Amino acid sequence: MPKQGEELRREVATACRILGAAIGSTGHVSSRIDDREMYLRCRGSNEAGLAYADTPSVRRMDFDGRGPLIGAYRTPHETPLHGEVYKLRPDANAVVHVHPYHAVLCGLAGVEFRPIFGGYAGWSVQVTQHGVPLYDRVTQTITTSELAREMCDVMGDRDLVLLRGHGMVTVGKTVEAATVLAIRFERLAETVWQLVLSGRYDQVANVPEEDILRYGPDRIGAPAQSPAASGAEEGGGWRQYLRALEAGVGMPSSVRGDE
Repeated sequence: MPKQGEELRREVATACRILGAAIGSTGHVSSRIDDREMYLRCRGSNEAGLAYADTPSVRRMDFDGRGPLIGAYRTPHETPLHGEVYKLRPDANAVVHVHPYHAVLCGLAGVEFRPIFGGYAGWSVQVTQHGVPLYDRVTQTITTSELAREMCDVMGDRDLVLLRGHGMVTVGKTVEAATVLAIRFERLAETVWQLVLSGRYDQVANVPEEDILRYGPDRIGAPAQSPAASGAEEGGGWRQYLRALEAGVGMPSSVRGDE
């Protein structure tokens, strides 16, 4: 049964802490409530970053960032990024926007993501077999509805869009799915960046076409059909990161992230 109310609100806060611990990033997480409203992580007087987000910082508002319960909290400057995704993507129930180090580097360098992993990280085939969309407005943070709609046009029906110089946006059917996809992609970006630095990335072959067919339908769009999104929590990724967070131990560092 889909999470609702305070349970959903707590889950958004938990996702923020997982992202802060796993990839050391800044950013914000949201979840759709219905066809008009969302929960969005905001900033209060005790702001200490994603890794310390608490449930009170997750506020209820409409897709334009208005709501009577926002109170003393400040909505993110990029609130339109979340609201416009929900307006334009009825399949999206959660949005993650983060700025992890290697995703930022790959976006700045315009690195072309290719399906280079198979069994080691089978989910990455669906994410990369048609490349990764790149929103190229390097000088812009997405603070207006117009810019957010531009970003959505680039993302299309995909689960992920890379922002040049500004991290990434992931969407999912659930908060768990969007969160796990963001972490997994940052791990993939780290591996790809190391290959780029080695000068050997161009020598790494793509997964053969006949093997790509083993990793699901030839469509990376809707979260409902992407194991990297809708199935991420079922594959154990979310549970793995949640256990690490609760135990106060180091986050798993594998590309696959669900072992």
